[in-house]
Amino acid sequence: MGDETVSLEELVDLIAAVDESLERLPEVLDLRDAIRSLPEPYRITIYYFWYVGYSHKEIGTLLKVSEGAVKQYARRAKLLLKEKLGERQK
Repeated sequence: MGDETVSLEELVDLIAAVDESLERLPEVLDLRDAIRSLPEPYRITIYYFWYVGYSHKEIGTLLKVSEGAVKQYARRAKLLLKEKLGERQK
């Protein structure tokens, strides 16, 4: 390990970032759970589109469905996520 030093300002910024992350943790966990509860084609579409960055066409090739079907999966997934997350906030 090196002799790295951290300034007080950097430490304060790091603590603030950790605090902010911890405050958002329940929301992140709710989103994770909501995504996990989606039907498989919707879950796969969300994963590859949002997290991997695939296009609708690439996801369609992967799932062996049309690009239009993937777009429909994405629309339905978003609606379901809004419903599920809205219910949890009540």
